Amino acid sequence: MKRIVAVIAVVAGLALAAPAAVASVPSRKPTVTDVKPMLLSVDQMPAGWSVTSTGGGGSATGCVTPRLRGSKPYSTGSVAYQQGSGPPEIEERLAAYSGPLAKKFAKVVSTLAACRALTMPNGKRKVHAQLGQMSFPKMGNQSAAFALTASVRGINLGADILMVRKGQIVLLLMELDLGTPSLSQFEHFAHLALAKVR
Repeated sequence: MKRIVAVIAVVAGLALAAPAAVASVPSRKPTVTDVKPMLLSVDQMPAGWSVTSTGGGGSATGCVTPRLRGSKPYSTGSVAYQQGSGPPEIEERLAAYSGPLAKKFAKVVSTLAACRALTMPNGKRKVHAQLGQMSFPKMGNQSAAFALTASVRGINLGADILMVRKGQIVLLLMELDLGTPSLSQFEHFAHLALAKVR
């Protein structure tokens, strides 16, 4: 099961990589030196949830490649939790940037919003996934949410993905589950995560 979860994490990784593309040449002194203390902590998780490894790197093809290019963030952090032996799983990534972000964030969102299909490797097989923008409450200065679905060896998996810009920090949150993730639970995690971003 863990390998199947990792396959979806590769797709989510495309969205997770997107915030790194919104950076620009620094134009002012950073106000945040470390985003790691802003990550969700295990004591904020429901009973039965524990720390797990974050999704690893990977590659995928489809409408989100080639990726947008840009400077790297000056501070990043990530954390992941799972219920029992998982799924469901929740992964959070934060990145802090200098310089204007609004237009570049919007560009990343429009690129992902135009995306419909992705293909990624899973051993000798390929996994096909569908991505679509979903309705979600507005958060931070800019935000967008996406739903991803895939079938791996007959098992249907879904992931809700949220990108938020709050000032100079970009938050990416993903919840993965069998079938369809709980939207109310995902929204709860999103509010908890954003409340820690200063």
